[in-house]
Amino acid sequence: MRCYFTYPLSYLFQVVTGSHQFYFLRNLGVVLSYALIAWQDPLQVINKFKLNSTKIFSELNQNWSILSEPLQTVMRRYIIKNAYEILKNFTRGRHVDMKVIHAFIENNLFTRRS
Repeated sequence: MRCYFTYPLSYLFQVVTGSHQFYFLRNLGVVLSYALIAWQDPLQVINKFKLNSTKIFSELNQNWSILSEPLQTVMRRYIIKNAYEILKNFTRGRHVDMKVIHAFIENNLFTRRS
């Protein structure tokens, strides 16, 4: 029977003397250390990446069709009907460069208001 009462009495002793706070602080330290490790590992991996900005800009300059999504947002903002259909017909199956995008913006955003 003595083993049965050992845990409750020891816990009661911890509560009375205030030593249970040390267990809490120890567990809190474990949690914070794991959180710190979880935060630092992805940062170490991200820091190993080296971006080739000249390659990124050259790819973006060759593919101006990426701007069709923001153009669609602007067209919807100015209440141009069928913005998705207009841009889909404009960008599908053709190479879109800077001159073509500028011509599209001048022809469609300033003339087609509904």
